[in-house]
Amino acid sequence: MSLAENMEFNQPFGICEEDCCGCAACKAVCPNNAVIMKENRENGFLYPAIDEEKCIHCGKCVLICRRIHQEHENTFYSKAYAATNRDDEARFRAASGAMFEAMARAVLRSKGAVAGVVYTKQLKSAEHVLVQDSSELPALCGTKYFQSDIQGIYREIERFIRETDQTVLFCGTPCQVRALKVFAEEKRIIRNLYTADLLCRGVPSPLAWRKYLDYLEEKHHKKICAVKVKDKEKGWDRIGVMITFEDGSRAYERWFESIFERSFIQTNLAIRESCFSCPYKSIHREGDLTIGDFWGFRNSHLLERNMGTSLMMINSWKGEKLFQQIREDIDCQESTVWRVYRGNLPAFGPVFCDRQEREEFWKLLGRGKNLEEAVNTAAPYSKTW
Repeated sequence: MSLAENMEFNQPFGICEEDCCGCAACKAVCPNNAVIMKENRENGFLYPAIDEEKCIHCGKCVLICRRIHQEHENTFYSKAYAATNRDDEARFRAASGAMFEAMARAVLRSKGAVAGVVYTKQLKSAEHVLVQDSSELPALCGTKYFQSDIQGIYREIERFIRETDQTVLFCGTPCQVRALKVFAEEKRIIRNLYTADLLCRGVPSPLAWRKYLDYLEEKHHKKICAVKVKDKEKGWDRIGVMITFEDGSRAYERWFESIFERSFIQTNLAIRESCFSCPYKSIHREGDLTIGDFWGFRNSHLLERNMGTSLMMINSWKGEKLFQQIREDIDCQESTVWRVYRGNLPAFGPVFCDRQEREEFWKLLGRGKNLEEAVNTAAPYSKTW
């Protein structure tokens, strides 16, 4: 049932482990539930497998995968802004300027629904869920720095749109956005869908994240009950990881000094194989809007409170429509796509990793080494390329 055991199925349409981004669109379109997303035991990422007893060889999984991997270029000339939410509580919850929450609240006010990521299984995993009430939004806010399980959200979004004829806002990585848009086009629900893609250098492994939590609990000899990545209690210029334990105590790590950050930003060891040849890293974005941290933004009143500043790229007429709906809720300053590009180069071009170091990293984790030992042994001198 593993991907490797189904290579005869995958090879005809050119998808192997190096190409699969884990979007699970093949599972979503299967009429007989014959596609199963299974975790690779070595690296923790999900890949499709086929239940041959259920497969009716209709080819829908093949067709949607081909469409997702077709070259696509957005001809809309993107606009770029630096932006912050006027709600200080929202900004504190967010990784930067809380643009996702501003968009989400606008959609919920119009009786729509929002699809975003929440932690599951005691922080050990994350998945996309659909919410319809603003009280559920805080769980979706903030960065979850590993790949989410998206397989259940396709049909949830389709069901909601067909039952209500209302709008859904989906926020995810560019490959997830691309897959959902192709699915929505086939199901003829695309007109009810807003999409926001995240600036993404590559998605880290859920296994690496679990190893990080294990490492923290071993280090502090306490059970973790909450983690906030890119915590801004000490300011956006000193973002960190805030760990809360079951006994109420807390610990803080500087983000750029944490071993989890080193595993996928400084070394690129823990990111998915397909991310090294990602076709969605372009100024021609997949989402109606693009959001992320506005690194490299300088000399603006938006930076004065040191609570984080977002970038927002408007990439379609639907993106422009949603942007106008949130104008009263945000402070923004027009910028340029060039500034966005210059400050976030890994989100627009390839990242690299020493293959031998990466193989050694996964082997060490498989042998029971903790995350710190695996990173420091496999790549003691590596820095971001």
